[in-house]
Amino acid sequence: MVKNFVSFDIISQNSIFCFSVPSSTLELPQAGGNCQEIKVWYNNIMKLEFKINKTYLLVHALKQQILPFPEWVGLKNYLWKMSPQGYEFLIGSPEIFLKISNSKEVDKIIRKSFQLIKKGIKRKEFRRLYQETKEYKSWLEKEWQQSKNKILKWISEISRLKLPSKTITVFVTHPKLLNGKILTEKSIICWGHPEDWKNYSVVYLTHELMHIITKEKLNSHIMHALIELMVDNEIRIRLNKKGKYFKEGKFNVGHDYLLPIEKKILPEWKKFLMSNKKNLFQLEREIKKKVDLNI
Repeated sequence: MVKNFVSFDIISQNSIFCFSVPSSTLELPQAGGNCQEIKVWYNNIMKLEFKINKTYLLVHALKQQILPFPEWVGLKNYLWKMSPQGYEFLIGSPEIFLKISNSKEVDKIIRKSFQLIKKGIKRKEFRRLYQETKEYKSWLEKEWQQSKNKILKWISEISRLKLPSKTITVFVTHPKLLNGKILTEKSIICWGHPEDWKNYSVVYLTHELMHIITKEKLNSHIMHALIELMVDNEIRIRLNKKGKYFKEGKFNVGHDYLLPIEKKILPEWKKFLMSNKKNLFQLEREIKKKVDLNI
């Protein structure tokens, strides 16, 4: 066994995962615990709960230029005709503030917008949106459950960070409407996206999870680039058992504005993967000191 590392097994429904992680990053169960106890402890490190919030689902879909299905435009037109100002407020149109002059008018528009939400949720178009999102949520949750042990293992193994014991809420939206956001202070992920390539959603849920884990560092461009190297690339390749950095089939992987940084720090990243001497935060600080990122 490598010095200062702890090895143990995790038993899932279909597999046994045997691995080592730095002992300094873990708070292990008391000596004498069996594998089943360790499984319970490990699974309780981080948990994702998948939910649908009807108000958020409706408003998110109203804001998008893309339609989840052609009939959705009927609901958009219906709500706009009921209250143009209430609708503009719901979708975040800045022009609404050119039409109001005092707080009483704002309060009135807010009340109208909530009336639109109540009406919209009762419409058949929303019932279809909700049903399709429910089916997607069931699929997404199953995908995560199948991969979560490996994912949490790799996060701990690669980052060498202590994983917080917390529950992350994932608010699911319609898969055609390109959603991927985090509310770090609330431990919330908002997600809904087509599966552009194998394990796309699992990879990017992990990406958002890493933003929550590293929130204390405010996710600088360097940390964001490191998250993409770690999750979008290294973990994606491990999960799919094939692939290369920065490309998955016909798709580029990662944000275009981060790619020059990632290619510049790639040698440091490869050294980091081969070493056990520092964690992800320490690597970020080291890169800031020694790598010229004037790109």
